[in-house]
Amino acid sequence: MHQISSHGFCSKLKLAFRRRSRVLSVPPALRLNLSIYHVFSQPRQSPFTSQDHRLNHLHQILETFIMISRRRALGLLIAVPAVTLVAKPALAMIPEIFARRGVAVRGTDVVAYFTQGKPVRGSSEFATQWKGAEWRFSSAEHLAAFEANPEAYAPQYGGWCAWAVSQNYTAATIPEAWTIYEGKLYLNANRSVRRTWEQDIPGNIVLGDANWPNVLNT
Repeated sequence: MHQISSHGFCSKLKLAFRRRSRVLSVPPALRLNLSIYHVFSQPRQSPFTSQDHRLNHLHQILETFIMISRRRALGLLIAVPAVTLVAKPALAMIPEIFARRGVAVRGTDVVAYFTQGKPVRGSSEFATQWKGAEWRFSSAEHLAAFEANPEAYAPQYGGWCAWAVSQNYTAATIPEAWTIYEGKLYLNANRSVRRTWEQDIPGNIVLGDANWPNVLNT
């Protein structure tokens, strides 16, 4: 490839800047665009008519721009406190408890599943905080029972869909798609998913237990 002298390169670059009176006041990316435009808009009698010359000139413009950009980036790095450059460990994006607007099981009284055999809406009057979520109950007795032993009443897998967890992902649940198996409460995304999960409850629990709680990090 033919080479262009540094003097010729500087002269052409200065000429391009002179022809655009406000080049030095615009962002670097625009100055780069104007320089490239200058290279490829030369008349046929220009010394840049040769394709090799044009490419060589463009290469030098890019190198100059990269050098300037690196200097500016270095200046920014020096100005940034070192503490902001320290890598931070990744945090789990999925909370342990499935909750809508901070309320677990969509506000359903989880103790009622065991005492009444059906989902019963809880009240904010009888509520407590556990594992970062609010749990609501339909009576003071149910609230007291939960506070005494929350692990006994809280749904498995934090209230996330039992079938989804067995397949190594998480999904929202509804209070109506519930199952109590061997004294533990399981929720599913809907009744159809529950029927799929119930086709092999022991096997799906084994899979779910193996995936939990690492599934929260996937």
